[in-house]
Amino acid sequence: RFLAVGATQPWIAAAVLQLVDEGAFGLDDGLTPIIGLEALYQVPDAQRMTVRQALNQTTGFHDHFELLGFLNDVVGPGVDPNRQREPAAPLAFFHLRGYRPIAGPGEQASFSGANATILGMVIEAADGMALNDALTARVFGPARVNAGIAAFGGPVPTVHNYVDLHDVLVDVGPVPVPVDGRTLLYDLSAIDPSWAWASGGVS
Repeated sequence: RFLAVGATQPWIAAAVLQLVDEGAFGLDDGLTPIIGLEALYQVPDAQRMTVRQALNQTTGFHDHFELLGFLNDVVGPGVDPNRQREPAAPLAFFHLRGYRPIAGPGEQASFSGANATILGMVIEAADGMALNDALTARVFGPARVNAGIAAFGGPVPTVHNYVDLHDVLVDVGPVPVPVDGRTLLYDLSAIDPSWAWASGGVS
């Protein structure tokens, strides 16, 4: 097993589009009526964002994997590698002082894993079940694929999954895993996969 990381997102989109076909909501419906304003209160312009914009990466988010606060929360000093995060945890970093959206909702396409996080919340709200169960019923089960969101039910052992932190301005906490002398390769398989959830947590 290995984390699919960004390849998780087409499966999220497939489940969302099934719900659209079933009439649970429309592509141009707002996110807050589906998920609830309380869940998105830390997200700038959340009340102006639609399902379609989250699908086509035009919400205006920065990619939260590039935000210093998020990186510190995942691999920074004093981080507990076994800590399980709430699904919406990455969204809190868009509320910190100094954050500015790339553009207003619908104005510009820019990839962000946060869009998949929000769509995962859309699926749970509309389907009335945990994301892992919804994806199993709608995508993995019919495709006969033994996969799922690893964050549910505890960590799933995976192969080593390295990320290069050489160009990232983050004070790396746990000792990185040196590979061929590259001391800033960090092994993400050592961290509870709940950090990725809908934006990359399928394994």
